Amino acid sequence: MVSTVRSELALVLDIPVPCGNCGKEFAERAARLVKLTEIACPACNAVLSLDAPEWATFRQGIEEFSVGKFSPVTKVKRLF
Repeated sequence: MVSTVRSELALVLDIPVPCGNCGKEFAERAARLVKLTEIACPACNAVLSLDAPEWATFRQGIEEFSVGKFSPVTKVKRLF
């Protein structure tokens, strides 16, 4: 159940993407950012490379989160 929720989260989670060409920011689904290697800015049509080092860590983290390789949830101790 948890891995299903995690993989579905990437389908609905919007990530702000800054355009290095025009400076505007647009939202894109996390799942698309992981799968694509480049994306066009809707404001100026500049093609942004998602293979750039600054995106590599983000994309790897989203992939690992989606398949459950790490858990961002802290375990809670039961009181009784």
